[in-house]
Amino acid sequence: MFRRTVTRIINLREKQNKPFAAQNHHIAEEIILAVDSGYVTAYFPSIDGSVEVLLSDSAWRSAVAERDDIDIYENMRMDPSNISVLEITEEVVFDKRRSRMYINILTLTLVAPGYNRQVKTEENDLPIARFKYKELAEYFRKKYEESNQTRCLWYNPQNNRRHMCLTDAFELRLFSSRIVKISNPDDKFIHSYPELKGNVEAQLYKSREIEYELMEFEHNLWEF
Repeated sequence: MFRRTVTRIINLREKQNKPFAAQNHHIAEEIILAVDSGYVTAYFPSIDGSVEVLLSDSAWRSAVAERDDIDIYENMRMDPSNISVLEITEEVVFDKRRSRMYINILTLTLVAPGYNRQVKTEENDLPIARFKYKELAEYFRKKYEESNQTRCLWYNPQNNRRHMCLTDAFELRLFSSRIVKISNPDDKFIHSYPELKGNVEAQLYKSREIEYELMEFEHNLWEF
């Protein structure tokens, strides 16, 4: 009955998102290990959000390599803590048969803010790679069970006896995020809207406005 595609940013440095990036349990480190071991496929993080162009082995090594203003050191792995942003693309779907809203995460992208040191621009964030969420979810579940619940976990700061699998944490929406794009005819991100360019406060307000509009739409469908 209803479907929209939404792109969100999860800042792992926010307090609510710290459990995804706990010491020795950083989600970026687990994803890097998943690619290195051949369980998960890495794709080029194109602007349109597609997962079509596979990263070659050399391209993957360069993507996760340490770097400075001049060189990329492929023999040195980037500290996973520098990958502090996750970009997720998801479908918001209202099923008229079940009369409820579903959210299906499609892709997840690793981003290292301010780490694209070879490009001298204001927005020098470094998108590492994009992944199909379904592959990651299966990998997280597999390693969580095989490791006796010591790998691929969401760290519970309130009760260390109740950590959970990263897959469950995503399904339960235990993260804080903000919308940066919703499907539109021009395929633009919020920061690219002409009336919002350069106004960070207005962009954040627009993100929250879209969030509330989706909630209100679901409520009205339930109500009427």
